[in-house]
Amino acid sequence: MSSPFPGMDPYLEHPEVFPGLHGALTYELRALLQGRLPANYYAEFNSRVWVEYSEQIVEPDVNVLRANRPAERESDNGGVATAVAVGVQPIVVYVPDDEIQENCLEIYTVQGDRRLVTAIEVLSLSNKTPGAHGRDLYLLKQRDLRHSQVHMVEIDLLRAGTHTTIVPRDRAIAEAGSFD
Repeated sequence: MSSPFPGMDPYLEHPEVFPGLHGALTYELRALLQGRLPANYYAEFNSRVWVEYSEQIVEPDVNVLRANRPAERESDNGGVATAVAVGVQPIVVYVPDDEIQENCLEIYTVQGDRRLVTAIEVLSLSNKTPGAHGRDLYLLKQRDLRHSQVHMVEIDLLRAGTHTTIVPRDRAIAEAGSFD
């Protein structure tokens, strides 16, 4: 069944689906470009990896504790054992981190020394989410590339999130409108 929406399929933007799409698309772009690049250039699949620290606290529902002293028991001829509730501090287990990986594509030249000439980024959900560490890392990379001799190609297939591409949103809309 084809998508009922023109342009990007919003179902592909779902956080559980998009990471696989993002990686597959980047890999396919590399495969397509590699066969079309001049002999002195090559495309390399790269990734940006960081650790997200979780705010989630995981606590046990039940603690089973052993007393420091043996329990007192009645005689073996029909006595009844009793349990006593003892207040103790719970042991809190923290989930410390979650490794995040985002793929990107880089084109290098081997004329003389190996040199990066173009960075191709398919924007991800974390690139467009304000306050996300992935966005901070992406904006830092974007700024560094803007002040270098490297070309940057940004592909934004996501309708949701904060505008992130280098081209200001109003200019991008004006230029897109000129193709009509």
